[in-house]
Amino acid sequence: MSPNSDALATRLRQCGVASIYEASTTARILPNAIKPGHPDAFLSGRALTVCCPPGDNLWMHLAVSVAAPGDVIVATVNGAHDYGYWGEVLSTAARARGIAGVVIDGCHRDGAQLRMRQEPVFSRGLCIRTTSKDPEQRGGIDVPIRVGGVDVRPGDFVVGDADGVAVFAQSELTTVLERAENRVASELRMMERLSAGATTLELMDLPRPTSYSVVNAGAARAAEASPA
Repeated sequence: MSPNSDALATRLRQCGVASIYEASTTARILPNAIKPGHPDAFLSGRALTVCCPPGDNLWMHLAVSVAAPGDVIVATVNGAHDYGYWGEVLSTAARARGIAGVVIDGCHRDGAQLRMRQEPVFSRGLCIRTTSKDPEQRGGIDVPIRVGGVDVRPGDFVVGDADGVAVFAQSELTTVLERAENRVASELRMMERLSAGATTLELMDLPRPTSYSVVNAGAARAAEASPA
């Protein structure tokens, strides 16, 4: 199955990023300050990494022009978070080229429009501050980057939903998907048993804390309420 296929994206979305992260041995979680622009946002695909100069988004425009269908643009902005590096114009161009989404270690703008269009944009928030487009500023595309202290390599696989964004080695994709689907199926069985009255301590074989003690508050209240 192609790493950019719709069928793969559907299976990954059904698993959810939390289960995918737990199923991977190489996954890294991007900072939780990076959130989707709307609660149903989802993205998955190969990372096209971008290093933007602070406050400049010319390299984002270049990335959109060279990205392959199914790529996810992952951009670092060298700590200058409070600029609008992405907006409705770039989203329109990205959608036309089949780009699967964008993750920015900075802000985006045109929030209402992107929410209405349900664009898969993940960022640190909204900011209307204008970016420059200086051709003399140095940046990079498909180079190793760091996003909030997390390494992202060109070609890493990226998944993102309302729980967060994770990246892992693309070579692990098939194994991760199988493990994640098995994990989801196991949790569904567990929740059926929990609904029938089982406890998580029992089903997960969890140890009790060494200082464990319980006051049966229900029994105490019943005793207090009974007539003398």
